[in-house]
Amino acid sequence: GSKISYVYPSAILKGRNARVSIANITVAKGPVWKDGGAKVYHLAPNTQSEIISKSISSNGGVSVYRGLIKVARGAKNSTASVKCDSLIMDKESKAFTYPKNEVEEEEAYVVHEATTGRISEDILYYLETRGFKEQEARRLIVLGYVGDILGKLPFEYQMVFRKVLELEFEEIGGYA
Repeated sequence: GSKISYVYPSAILKGRNARVSIANITVAKGPVWKDGGAKVYHLAPNTQSEIISKSISSNGGVSVYRGLIKVARGAKNSTASVKCDSLIMDKESKAFTYPKNEVEEEEAYVVHEATTGRISEDILYYLETRGFKEQEARRLIVLGYVGDILGKLPFEYQMVFRKVLELEFEEIGGYA
């Protein structure tokens, strides 16, 4: 429960063929600011990094992604992939993305993609016409949204995270 949170896991890839995968999920519910992201330094040839960041903003919450990819001169054939997705649950909430890519090696491949969107009223309506209550439809949408990250976790962690997510949104009229 802090009003402002900052979380930035970092990796320094110093050995040839070193790899890292960083995944994070940020939930900004209520009048809070959740600032997260990741930093990866590619300092050797043939290094690989993947960052997947998902954020969910609701009840006026603000989520921010800040990331750094640094590919040093001499880190030939290095690759970096960053994917930032933001889901905004209501009109009061916000999401921002601030990527920074510093590529000093011409023979490197760095890609960053970001998406921001709101829960579609059309999708909610569609699910409701199929028998789901609004809160259950929202829960399914949110769990589907974080599904690619959850799918990489051991089963026990998946179950715990699902329960935490459900509890986080329970008090605002059901689930996420």
